[in-house]
Amino acid sequence: MPRCARGDNGLAAFAHLFQFEALAKAPEPLRADRDVVLACVGIDGSALGVASDDLRRDREVVMAAVGQSGPALSFASAALRDDR
Repeated sequence: MPRCARGDNGLAAFAHLFQFEALAKAPEPLRADRDVVLACVGIDGSALGVASDDLRRDREVVMAAVGQSGPALSFASAALRDDR
């Protein structure tokens, strides 16, 4: 993880700069990093669209994304989209 992303304040600042567009171009290890993706979807729910498949199946990550932007639900796994 980049040095600027270490620590809670650093991670929040990193995520603010590293939202959807940058996350989309990020290497897979960052798109699969739960802490990075949680921070990003908390700022831009659509970042869920470029998260790893595993994180699209993670209820907490999906709920954080949907809480920020309802349409982010379309990026969740089918199992979570269908879960009522």
